[in-house]
Amino acid sequence: LPAFQYSSHVSLQAASGHMWGTFRMEREDGYAFDCRIPPFSLESKAEEPPS
Repeated sequence: LPAFQYSSHVSLQAASGHMWGTFRMEREDGYAFDCRIPPFSLESKAEEPPS
């Protein structure tokens, strides 16, 4: 079966953030539709400097 896989990265300027959006998909028959991506949280793996 056909599948869709996507990966990306982002450089966070803060310790956390949020992402959301849409993907535009197109079937083999040419019909296009949007898939909504609900908000999800992002957490930075960078260590904070000691205080």
